[in-house]
Amino acid sequence: MASAELRSTAKWVITALAAVATVVFGAGPVVSRPSLDFHDDALQLVIAGVLGVAGLIGIGMLIFGVSKVLLPVEVSLDNLPADLVEKIDSAPESVLPADAHSLREFRDQLAAYRVAAVELPDKAEDADQRAADAYDKDPAVHAAATQEARELRNAYDDVAANLALYESVRTDVIDRGAYTKLSQVFSGKQGVWIAGALMAGIGGLGFQLALTSSPSGSEPAAKAAAVNQVAMLSGSGARATQFWTTYGLKACETTGGQVPVLVTGGEGTADSPYVVQTLPSKVQAVPSNVPTVPSNVPTVPSEPACPALTFNADPEVFALVVPKRQEITITVKKK
Repeated sequence: MASAELRSTAKWVITALAAVATVVFGAGPVVSRPSLDFHDDALQLVIAGVLGVAGLIGIGMLIFGVSKVLLPVEVSLDNLPADLVEKIDSAPESVLPADAHSLREFRDQLAAYRVAAVELPDKAEDADQRAADAYDKDPAVHAAATQEARELRNAYDDVAANLALYESVRTDVIDRGAYTKLSQVFSGKQGVWIAGALMAGIGGLGFQLALTSSPSGSEPAAKAAAVNQVAMLSGSGARATQFWTTYGLKACETTGGQVPVLVTGGEGTADSPYVVQTLPSKVQAVPSNVPTVPSNVPTVPSEPACPALTFNADPEVFALVVPKRQEITITVKKK
């Protein structure tokens, strides 16, 4: 039946929506995600949370709306949807039996057939009883009662056949009414469906992108560094800032706040982080032939020297970028 197929489709739609919600908003990411920390990436995680909640609300709206189709619907010939009644009355020959020219006439005839199907067998039994009583007493009465019983049984056979047809048509009309009422659940709230679909789509896509995109200002993925190769070290977050301050790496910085280091070991993973060594420098000594500056003349303080350090570059705190090799062409012109 159409209404049963519609309910079956609704169950599959609900299952599919639940599966999509599990995949998009569940533990398993659709695409790879960077390591995010609420202390350093609070805004990004808040945006992801808001988008995730919006997406879940959208999917919830869709599931709630579709689930209404699964609720039982009370339909009878007396409360069919008005548009269905009008459609049947405009072309009764396409739905109703030949002797019913409108839905009202069909309903009245069905009731009459139901009554006749109950009364005719009882009348036939009464006629049989009268025939039996008059068998030895009045042959004419016996013959008339026997003929009446036969006609009543023939009439019952016709009524039973017509009743079966009418009941079949009634079942079809009731199913059409249930399907029409269930369809009105969707057609009557198109704005809600569109809003739910948009919230689910935008929320799910935004949730994934918010967790996938790197935090603003972070460096792009670095090329893997090899042992005994010079790389540029950078860091982000509170731990990196504390390390930078404690060990005076400010003095080692070049442009962009990066520190040139020599990779001496490791694979750049959490289990085997890179072992790096800074390239130390020292303050240049003042030549002996330079006049001594009088003590009452202010001087510009010299920059501190870059310390010599060897440490593990935790990939969750530090990032290593291998400088791209650049070719420089020098042209010498003879005068």
